[in-house]
Amino acid sequence: MNRSGYGGDGDMPYVGITKATCKISSDVRGKDILLIDDIYTKGVNIDEDAIQALLDNGAKSVIFYAVAKTYKRWN
Repeated sequence: MNRSGYGGDGDMPYVGITKATCKISSDVRGKDILLIDDIYTKGVNIDEDAIQALLDNGAKSVIFYAVAKTYKRWN
């Protein structure tokens, strides 16, 4: 989970969520955070980057919940 402050790998369709690419409120410091996303896509690390950025900015804990998950269709 530790990305050492760097997000994405250059091949992803987003720049990555890091201390350098976004501003996270200091209000998260010491708090338990519930992070909700509409769809979880395996291999796209934006959720993991968001979790790490929150932890890097002092969140006590982060719980992630996705409403749906993409899947690979087998033909």
